[in-house]
Amino acid sequence: MKYLRNRKKQSGMTLMGMVLAFAMGGFFAYLAMLLFPVVISNYTMGNVLTTLNAESGIATMPKSKIKELINKRLRINDIRDVKMDDFKFKQKNQVLTITLDYNNKINFAKNVFILIENHKQVELPRS
Repeated sequence: MKYLRNRKKQSGMTLMGMVLAFAMGGFFAYLAMLLFPVVISNYTMGNVLTTLNAESGIATMPKSKIKELINKRLRINDIRDVKMDDFKFKQKNQVLTITLDYNNKINFAKNVFILIENHKQVELPRS
């Protein structure tokens, strides 16, 4: 009975529990710092491709001109992960499809990497 009375008085976090909580918080903060730039870059690449629809007559332009427009937008947004070879152009019927497939390899710890595969696609109808 005396044991139960003392048990109710005990409260709080032990030093080991606090160290474990800080270690887990630090791990997730480190992971977030690594992944945040990649997520922002991926989001920006989606915007770069979707804003191509706003260009007048984009589907009738030659591929070199479209690549030039994309390259200009990559430089403006300071995106270095993507190369022009990652873009694939496919003309089918009256629709130009631009596909972007690229991978981001993030060094997590010494020889442990995080691989993020990105796939973006936009269809530009001829008007």
